[in-house]
Amino acid sequence: MQFLKYNLIFALFILLLPQAKATLTSISIITDENNLKNSISRHSIYDCMSLLQKACNCDVSLNNQEAQILLEMPDILRGETRESRFAESLSFPYLAYPYHDYSWYSQKIGDKILLQLQTTTYEGISCGLYGLLQEQLWFSFYHPTETHSPALNYWPLTESFYWHARAKFDKKGFHLHTMHPIELTEALLNPKHAGGHAKIKQYIDWLARNGQNYFEFNLLQSIDTATWANYIRPIITYAHERGILMGIDISLSMRQQKAYKLYQGWHNTKHKKDQIARNLAAICKDIDWDVVNLEFSSTEFSSGNVAQRQELQLYAHLLLDSVYNIKLMGRKHVVTTENMRAGKHKLPALTPTQATLDKKRGVLVHTVMFYGLFDSVAPVYENKNFAHLAELLKKEQQNRETWYFPESAYWITFDNSVPMLLLPYLSGRLADIEAADSLGVKGHITFSSGWEWGYWLIDWSIARWSWRHEFNGEEIRPNPAQFLGDLFKREKTIRLFTQALQLQNDMIKNKELIRYLCPASVTDEAPKPINMEFQPRPQKTMYWWRYKSTAEDLRKLKRDVIEPLRKFSRESDDIVNALSREEILIQDPKLRTILGELIRALKVTSLRAKHRSYTLEFLASKRLAKLNGKDKRGDLQLYAKAQKVREEALIYVNLQELMYRYNVQDIARPMQGSTAYDFGYLYTVSNLQMWQREEEQYFNDNYSPFYYSVWNIAKIMGLQK
Repeated sequence: MQFLKYNLIFALFILLLPQAKATLTSISIITDENNLKNSISRHSIYDCMSLLQKACNCDVSLNNQEAQILLEMPDILRGETRESRFAESLSFPYLAYPYHDYSWYSQKIGDKILLQLQTTTYEGISCGLYGLLQEQLWFSFYHPTETHSPALNYWPLTESFYWHARAKFDKKGFHLHTMHPIELTEALLNPKHAGGHAKIKQYIDWLARNGQNYFEFNLLQSIDTATWANYIRPIITYAHERGILMGIDISLSMRQQKAYKLYQGWHNTKHKKDQIARNLAAICKDIDWDVVNLEFSSTEFSSGNVAQRQELQLYAHLLLDSVYNIKLMGRKHVVTTENMRAGKHKLPALTPTQATLDKKRGVLVHTVMFYGLFDSVAPVYENKNFAHLAELLKKEQQNRETWYFPESAYWITFDNSVPMLLLPYLSGRLADIEAADSLGVKGHITFSSGWEWGYWLIDWSIARWSWRHEFNGEEIRPNPAQFLGDLFKREKTIRLFTQALQLQNDMIKNKELIRYLCPASVTDEAPKPINMEFQPRPQKTMYWWRYKSTAEDLRKLKRDVIEPLRKFSRESDDIVNALSREEILIQDPKLRTILGELIRALKVTSLRAKHRSYTLEFLASKRLAKLNGKDKRGDLQLYAKAQKVREEALIYVNLQELMYRYNVQDIARPMQGSTAYDFGYLYTVSNLQMWQREEEQYFNDNYSPFYYSVWNIAKIMGLQK
C-alpha cells in the first residue's frame, strides 16, 4: 500500500508539471497537382519544404497524411475566383495583380496538427507559405544572400489559432538604383559578369520570400542591346514564375549618369520618334516587361522643352501600350517647378485621344533620404518639406494609378558612402507606409541604394511592413525595431536599438546635425547658380566659416554644433558599449555576427560625429587665430585628434569589409563597370575618403569642389563617355 501511495503522488506530480512538447518528426504539405503545375506555387512549395527540412532536421514531404504537422493548401481551381480588391471601383486603367491576401487556421485533430491555408490564387499560396515561415516560425529572410533559420526541434505554435494577413499595397517591391555601382548593378547590366544570373535569381527569391511582387532597375546607355536582351530574357521569365512583376527604368533623353536614352541629339521631332521606335524595339521586343518607368526630365533640376517632350512621351506611350502591352509609369521628382534651373514648364492641353492614352500612365511620387511625406522639415532638393508631394499623392491617386516611391538609402554623400547607419530610415519609412496605407495608395516601391553597413535591415523591414497581420482577431501593431526583435529575441538588445533610434531621431534628424554629418557634395561647394541643395547642408559654407565668420559666429558654432556632435558621440558610445555586452551573451554564432555588424555600423556613426566635431573646431581655430592676429595654422592638436579618430574608424571598416556579402573588388574598390563611376559604391568607405578630404581641405584651405575629390563630374553629367 505504501508503494501504491508513493506512485500515485508521483503520477500526480508529473501531471502538474508543464508538459514538454513532443519532438518534431514530420511535416507534410498537402496539395493537389494543380498547385504543383503552377510555377508560382510550385517554386514556393518546394522552397519552403527545403527550408523546413534544414530547420527541423525531420521528414518533410508532400501529401503524407500521417505526418505530425499537416500544411493544407487550397484547391485554387475549385475555389472562388476573386479579383484584387485594389482594382475595385476605379475610374482609370489599372495594372492588375491577382488577389493575394491569405489566412491560416490551425486545429488539433487526434495526434496531428492541421494548418489550413485559405487564399484564392497561386500568388496567395506563395505569400501564405513564406508568411507562415517568417511571421510565425521565426525564419528571417533578412538578406538576399542569407537566411536565419530557427531550430525547429518541436512545433512552436499553439495548436489552435486564426491568423489573417492582408496586403497593404497591391504592388510592393524595390527599384535597385543601378545608375550607381551597387551590389547587383553588374549582374543586371553586364552579360559577362560572373554568376550574374544566379545573383539576380537569389534576389528575386528574396523578394518572393518577403511577400513582394515588383522588381525594377535602371537600364544604362553602356549596354549592348542585342547581347543584353538575350541575357535578361530568362531573368524576366524566372521573375514571372515567382509571381514578380518586372519593370525597367529608362529615360527620354536624360543626360546624367549614363541613363538609357530613347533618343539623343538635336534632330527634328520625326527623327527623334524614329529613334524612340528603334530603341524601344531593341529593349522590349520579345521581352515580357510589365512596366516601363520613363524619366521625363533631362536632369533633376531641368526639364527642357516640355511641350516637345510631352509629344515624344505620348509617342513612346502609344508604342508601349499598343505594340508591347507594357504599363507606362513616370516618376514625380522631389524638385518643385519653381526650383527648376532650366526649361519651359507649361504643358499644352491634351487632345481627347491623348487624354485617353494619358489616363493609362501611372505615377510614382518620389521622396528622398530618411525624410517622410509629413515631416515638417526636409531640407533636400531646395525644399522646406514634402508637403507638395503629399498633396500630389492624394490628388493623383484619384486620377491614375499611383505608387509611393521613397528611399531606403541615398548613396553619393549621405549614408552608406560615409558610412553612417542612419536608423531614422526605420521610423520614417514605417510612418510613411502607415500613412500611404490609410490614404489607399495602390503601390509602394522602394528606391534601394545598397545593403551593407546595416542597410539590409531597412529594406527587409520595409518589405515586411507592407503586410498587415491579425492574430486571433487582434491586430499586430508594427514598430520600427520589431524585426531586430525577430532576429535576436533579447528584450534588452531591442531596447538599446530603440534608444539608438530615438537618439538619432532627436539629434541627427530633428536637431539637424545631419547638416554637418553629411560630407559636402559637389554642388554644395559650387558657385551660384549651380549650387543646388540636394542634401541637408550647413546654412553657411566652410569657406564662409573660414574667411567671413565673426567671433560670435564661432561661439555659436561651438555651442550649437560642435558640442552637440560630441554629446551625440558620447551617448551613442554608451549604447554601443551596452550592445557589445549583449553580443557576448548571444549563443548563435550567426546572430552574434549580425549583431557585431550592426554594432560596428553604429560605432562608426558615432566616430563620424566625433571626427566632424574636431574638423569643425580645427577650422574655427584657424579663423579665430586670424581674428586675434595669432598663428594662422590654428590648433594642430585638433587636427591630430581628427586624424586619430579616422584611423580608429578605419579599423572598424576593415573588420566590416571581411563580412561583405558580395565581392569586395566589385563593391568597394576601383573598377571599370557599367556606370558613370570608376569604383564600387563602398569605395569611399574603404579609405574613409570623405573624412580625409575634410581634414585636407581645412588644413590646406582649399574649398574647391574638385579638390581631393573622387567624382568625375563630366562623366556623371554625361559630358564625357
